[in-house]
Formats: sequence, structure tokens, C-alpha cells
Amino acid sequence: MKLKYTIHTIKKNGQTEIKSSQFDTFPIVIGRGGASAILLESKLVSLEHVSIQVSDNVPYVYDLDSSSGVFLNNAKIVNARLK
Repeated sequence: MKLKYTIHTIKKNGQTEIKSSQFDTFPIVIGRGGASAILLESKLVSLEHVSIQVSDNVPYVYDLDSSSGVFLNNAKIVNARLK
């Protein structure tokens, strides 16, 4: 399965930063640490903030006990199915 993602991050100054890419190897870790597949440079992002995993060809997102939480479509989540 190939997964195309787009991440919108809002900076303190109100500007939005958009990153897009595709992955076909899972899990994907997003964070500000060097081991993360997707690096986000913000003090609001944990070293390992969120993981995207695929089960039965369905992608899921999991909060990795981040300090500031994970939001999907403006709702705070612990885990959720991606559509």
C-alpha cells in the first residue's frame, strides 16, 4: 500500500507550513527526533510524536504519548483510522 500524506502545521506566528510525500513502508514515525521518517522542527512536537501503521490495508494513526497531543481534523485523538 502506498500512502500519500499531507501535514499542515500552524506556527506560533500563525503561518501554516504544508509538507507532502508518499510512503510504502510502515510504521511511519513523525516527530522531531533523528529516527523519525517525517521530521517536524517544533518544540511542540515530541521526539517520537505520532505513528502511522497499516493493518489489513487500512491506515491508522497513533499518538505516541506526545506531550501536546495529536489532532486529526481538529479533534484530539489517541488513535484513529485514516480515510
